[in-house]
Amino acid sequence: MATLPLKASLKEQHSVIYFLWAKGLGPNAIHSEMHLLYGDKCFKRPAIHVCCKTFACGRESVIDEKRPG
Repeated sequence: MATLPLKASLKEQHSVIYFLWAKGLGPNAIHSEMHLLYGDKCFKRPAIHVCCKTFACGRESVIDEKRPG
């Protein structure tokens, strides 16, 4: 399967992470799947680990929360 580098919003990538996490995939497997779609525009592994950790702690929103500054 060829890499199809798609442009995606942060919200879209968070949604994909949430979906794959809910299916039981781990962060490394999620990164592998997402890299096929987004290529170099894909979130980096550490960011996916953080997302999975927040979802595991109960977060359900895929919209970035406001940050100070």
